[in-house]
Amino acid sequence: MWHVATGDRRARIAPGIEELGPTLVETVRRHDTLPRIAQAVVVAATRNYGVPDNETDLLRSPRPRWPAKAADMQWSAQTRQLQ
Repeated sequence: MWHVATGDRRARIAPGIEELGPTLVETVRRHDTLPRIAQAVVVAATRNYGVPDNETDLLRSPRPRWPAKAADMQWSAQTRQLQ
């Protein structure tokens, strides 16, 4: 059983769904537009590894640190780092 409570809603109990974790992981991995951190967090959360606070803070930030599109990324040839 999962206890779900968010913000102004009262907690409610929902039955566990065995195939939800693997299905969620597979679905997230198929979406290439999602940042890799989102994929890592889904895998960790569904497998009960836990999710570090810094990763959840990154996902909740109003302005994420990743580019909106892969085409917007620019590589510096001299430093070989993403800018």
